[in-house]
Amino acid sequence: MALKPYRKTYNDGILTVQEMKTIRNANKKVIGRELIDIMQLRFSELSFRETDITLCKGLGKKLDIKVETPYPPKFTSRDTDALTIVLRGQSYGIIKTDRSKQNLYFYLQKIGGNGDE
Repeated sequence: MALKPYRKTYNDGILTVQEMKTIRNANKKVIGRELIDIMQLRFSELSFRETDITLCKGLGKKLDIKVETPYPPKFTSRDTDALTIVLRGQSYGIIKTDRSKQNLYFYLQKIGGNGDE
C-alpha cells in the first residue's frame, strides 16, 4: 500500500497577484490607475478537464491555464475575480476560482497579446 504525500509541492514557479489601484490628485479626482503587487504565490500547473472548458465557454471566456496554489489567508475576504495574475511574464485575468481547505484553484485567461480579451 502506497503512502500518501504529507505535503503538496508547488514546483512550477511563482505567480504574482496584482490589484488595480486608483490614483487621485489633491482634489480627490481620479487621474489614473496602476497595478500593485499584493503577494507572490508558488503554484502548480494543472491540466484542465472537458467540464472546465465547457464551464468557461458558458461564461463567454477561453480557458488558457489552470493553476493550483496554497490557500493564502489574505483571500478569505477578498473578491478574487477583480485581481490580475502575472505568470511567466504574461498577464492573466481570473475567470473563476475554486477553494478547498488547503488549496486555491485559478482558471485563467490571457489578457492582451493578440487582441482577444
